[in-house]
Amino acid sequence: MRSLFSAGCLFVLAACQNGVAVMPPPEAPVLSTGWAGEPPAVEVFPESEPGEKLRLADSAVLLHTRWQGTNTGDHQRVELVAPNGQVYETVTGRLDDKGQADVRLMLAGSFIEEFQLHGTWKARVYYNSAEAPVKETTFEVVP
Repeated sequence: MRSLFSAGCLFVLAACQNGVAVMPPPEAPVLSTGWAGEPPAVEVFPESEPGEKLRLADSAVLLHTRWQGTNTGDHQRVELVAPNGQVYETVTGRLDDKGQADVRLMLAGSFIEEFQLHGTWKARVYYNSAEAPVKETTFEVVP
C-alpha cells in the first residue's frame, strides 16, 4: 500500500514539474434545491380547506402535500409552528413516486391538548434543502 501511495505522489510531482496539467476528479452533481414546476398544493385534513378550525378533541391534523415536477429522491421538510411563533415540530421525508407526502400532527393526547396550544398554527413547506419555504399554510386549532 505504501508503494502505491508513493508512486501516486511521484506521478503528480513529475506531472507538475513537466508542465502537464493534472485534472482534479469531477465534482459530484449538486442536488437541486430550487422548485421546478408549479407551486405545491397543500391541503389540511380532516377539514379539506386551509384555515378551517380543528378541535383539540380531533385525533390529528393531516397535512397532505402534492408536488409537481419532482425527481426521484426529492424530499420535503415541514415546520409546524405553534401559535406562539415557536417551531413545535419539524418533519422531513421523501416524496413518493407521485410527488406526494403526508405529515401528521397529533392533537388528542399530545402536548397540544395538555397545554391548550390552541390558536393559529402554520405549516411551512420546504423543497429539498431550500432555505426559504415554498409554501406556507395556516390552520386553526380551537378548544
